[in-house]
Formats: sequence, structure tokens, C-alpha cells
Amino acid sequence: KITKQIKEKYPSFIDYKRISYTVRVLNYELFEKNMNLAVQLHTKYPQHLIGFDAVAEEDQGYSTLHYISQYLSLQKNGVKIIPLYLHAAETSWPDDLITGPFEDDPVSTLQNAYEAVLLNVKRIGHGKGFVKKPYLMQLLKKMKIAVEVCVISNQILGMDADLRNHFGQILYKNGVPIILSPDDPGTFGYDNFTTDWYQAYTGWGLNLGDLKQLAVNSLTYNGMTDEERKIAIEQKWRPSWEAFVNEVSNE
Repeated sequence: KITKQIKEKYPSFIDYKRISYTVRVLNYELFEKNMNLAVQLHTKYPQHLIGFDAVAEEDQGYSTLHYISQYLSLQKNGVKIIPLYLHAAETSWPDDLITGPFEDDPVSTLQNAYEAVLLNVKRIGHGKGFVKKPYLMQLLKKMKIAVEVCVISNQILGMDADLRNHFGQILYKNGVPIILSPDDPGTFGYDNFTTDWYQAYTGWGLNLGDLKQLAVNSLTYNGMTDEERKIAIEQKWRPSWEAFVNEVSNE
């Protein structure tokens, strides 16, 4: 109801959708409890709650493999009962270093890259480690799994201090679909997503066509239905984009 009111008041507003999440430091019982709650909400409000994720710093949490039984339980007759949008490979460590703190989970953080692909997630959060896995990068392209790239967050947290060498441009220039995300701007003290776009534009040497592609990616790799996506791109975004291009070309 609230979303409908916003759309009526602001016609250019596209939509609001939410991904439910839990944290990857919980025991099986609590993890499954939170996951089942997400399933219940998705079943009741599929147009608003579109998926499930497990967050928290990967190097300090359990691996995706640790919760594999819980994730596989989401399959019913070969179909996911709720889409997965998982954080994966948010790390600079190589395969052979066991970085997690839990003795019952001797799996390196980078291994989450494999599980994310095998689980056929809808989208991947961060995904830095994929640049070390050329075969998995090809699978991301083939399976049309997008990676959320958080430029400012990565710089602040020290993942990629020099944005000219940021991993996101490697994924993008190798054909992996990426979308820009602000991650946690409130925590980092800024509230303007344009900052991430500007840093990617200048640091990666992008052009107008690249900006257009990244914008379209944002409207393509998400939880919208085909009909919602068509309206979002053709009726709401494209007129704004064309107006922007005309304004820039006339300056």
C-alpha cells in the first residue's frame, strides 16, 4: 500500500523490494529459523520480499558450505522456494588459507565462490575472489549471475584502496554482469549513491556507454518480474536517460 502511494506521488519511482537476511555466524538452528521466516514472508509477499542472503564479514564467519543442507532444503521439485542473493568471495585471501575462526568449518573464504555458483544464486554480493577464478567468471557470464560491486565500501575497508586497480572493472571488462551498490553508506557517513558511480567512472576509465550498461544491469539483474522490468526500463528509466544525454550534449 505504501509503495503504491509513493508511485502515485512520484511517477518516476520504480519500486521497492527487500532481501531478507541472516548472519553467517549463527548455529544451524538459528540460521534455519531465520531462513524459514524469510520463506514465509516471501510466500506471503512475493512482490516485496524477493530473496534470502547470509551476511557478515566472510573472513570472520561460517562458509556457505557450512550451511549447505539449509540451502538445499530450499529446493522443492527442483525449484527454489525463495531465490538466493548471497555474499560470496568478499576476500583478498587465496584458496589455501583457512581464514575463518571456527574449528568446525575448515573452509577458506574464497571457496564460497564455488558454492554460490553451484547454488545458482540470483546475484552475488561483492565477489572479489572471482577474479582469481577464470572458469567461474565464465560461468557467471553463461548463467547470467550478476555481481554487486561496492566501490566506496571496498576502498574504505581496504579491499581495493586504489580504485584504478579495482576488481570490479576486471569483471566488467571480461563480460561478467555487474551492478554498482553503495553497500552501507549510512555506516560510512555518506548518503549519495552518485559517489560510487563517479568513482567507478573516473577510476575505471568508463564512458557514457558503460554508464548506460551499468544502469541497465541494475534494472535487469534484480527481483522484478519481466513485466515490471519492461515498465521500469522502457517507461521510467529510458526517458530519463535520454533527457540526461540531451542535457549533456547541449552543454
